Amino acid sequence: MDRALERGQVVTALARNPAKLADPGGRLRVVKGDVLDPSSLDAAVEGQDAVLSALGNRGDRSSPGFLGDGIANVIAAMDRKGVRRLVAVSAFGAG
Repeated sequence: MDRALERGQVVTALARNPAKLADPGGRLRVVKGDVLDPSSLDAAVEGQDAVLSALGNRGDRSSPGFLGDGIANVIAAMDRKGVRRLVAVSAFGAG
């Protein structure tokens, strides 16, 4: 996200707690939502050229199905909104 903003891109970020994201220069649009709540994803995905997923387990998100359910919800929102590009990064299995 930081690199995209540094290059002048406009970025939309989905966050459960938007206050945790800083906006360096007005190019960051933060949408409050949760990948486990499919209805909250549409506002973040709509109108985007691509989606980058960097889901990870932290604290209360350590349930076994979190990553699978979350990315399935992201892909479903992309289908609903006609977004065709997905980049997913994960450290799953790095341990």
